[in-house]
Amino acid sequence: MENRIIEFVSGLRAAGVRISVAESRDAFLASSNVPVPERETFRVALLTTLIKAERDRETFDRLFPMYFGGDPPEQQPVGQNLQPADSETLQQMLRELQAELSEMLRDLLQGKAPAEDQLRAQLGRLPARVDPRMLPRVERELLRRLGVAQMLREIEALLDALERAGMPATALQALRAEIEQNLQALAAQVARFVGQQWRERAAQIPAEEASDAGLADRPFQSLGDADYAQLQREVRRLAARVRTRAALRHKRGRGRLLDAKTTLRANVRHGGVPFALHFKRRHLKPKLTLICDVSTSMRQVVEFLLTFIYELQDQLSRTRSFAFIDQLLDISPELAAAPPATAIPRILRNLPAGHYNTDLGAALNQFVTHHLDAVDQRTTLIICGDGRNNYNDPRCELVELLRRRVRRVLWLNPEPRYLWGSDDSDMGQYAAAVSAVHPVGNLRELAAAVDSLMASN
Repeated sequence: MENRIIEFVSGLRAAGVRISVAESRDAFLASSNVPVPERETFRVALLTTLIKAERDRETFDRLFPMYFGGDPPEQQPVGQNLQPADSETLQQMLRELQAELSEMLRDLLQGKAPAEDQLRAQLGRLPARVDPRMLPRVERELLRRLGVAQMLREIEALLDALERAGMPATALQALRAEIEQNLQALAAQVARFVGQQWRERAAQIPAEEASDAGLADRPFQSLGDADYAQLQREVRRLAARVRTRAALRHKRGRGRLLDAKTTLRANVRHGGVPFALHFKRRHLKPKLTLICDVSTSMRQVVEFLLTFIYELQDQLSRTRSFAFIDQLLDISPELAAAPPATAIPRILRNLPAGHYNTDLGAALNQFVTHHLDAVDQRTTLIICGDGRNNYNDPRCELVELLRRRVRRVLWLNPEPRYLWGSDDSDMGQYAAAVSAVHPVGNLRELAAAVDSLMASN
């Protein structure tokens, strides 16, 4: 049990919870006086000694079952309690539909859980740092890769066929209940496996690295209100560093380039002798247009991105900014009228928040219809969003259209790559249509993306 508590403390640290050596010792002392079977008392003892800030409570509650939870229920063979005639009907139908039923469903009906090697092959390797709040989404993605959606359709087809074959309603109801129990057991097994993978990755992070990770390295989603002021100062510090590098690049690149074609044309009257030299005008400062998803899951990322960009205004030729959930709004006037620290929170407060109504396809259509004057061949178009589109039409052809009209299209996404394509994510399609995708899951990644943007102009 001591080793498990050590692993739990390491997991909390890897998730961004700051725990001192003294607090770890207090947790050992408190838990040593509580029998593990008294699970709730044991949980409260660890919670009281390890968690100081309310913002870390959610992380604790999510990780505790991963380290101290019981085994998931086992799947059981389906149809064992049917009457002999109904059991024969089931077996006959399974033989008739054998070619149409997936191996996954046949295993489920036999009570056979997928092997860990199969789960590992489908999941791949988790990144070293994953916000534990993202794990339910990882679980859903693993279930999708296992073919659960197809299996659910096959289950309904099987039950319909059994009903047509004359199986009584009571037997069908009992059969459906057993299948649903096995589905729940499968989901619990997948959740446990994903949790184990997270624990293994968290254990590989050195204790000093996990405990000393600054705000700039913590996932945006793990930050609370108490971190906001400190993070704003960190944004300004990193923006100043990026601005300095951009100014130095601008200064070094200010030398004039001879325009040979214009020079020769202008000196025809001199027999081609270049008495009058003409130079190319160098456009060193980038023109930016931003299209930002400000739905609830994205607002914090967008706020820091806009703060970053508008702290760099003296290094930019022009900036236009648009925000959307399902309707596009030009927010450039507000950002021009007030400093970022004042304008950005006001803009975000005035926009209606929403978790489930994001529609980038509609926003792109509005941009192409009404705001094409915001881009030209010198513009870098930045789209900031997680690519989750609430199952609406992604309108990738509009991204491709914009890609042809601008210098490049960059996508900033806080969501890890292994979740692209899960649930309502269209990110895989969008990634194929843009010039590059930059991860911006924390402030350091965001600063690196902006610095790369300024450097590659």
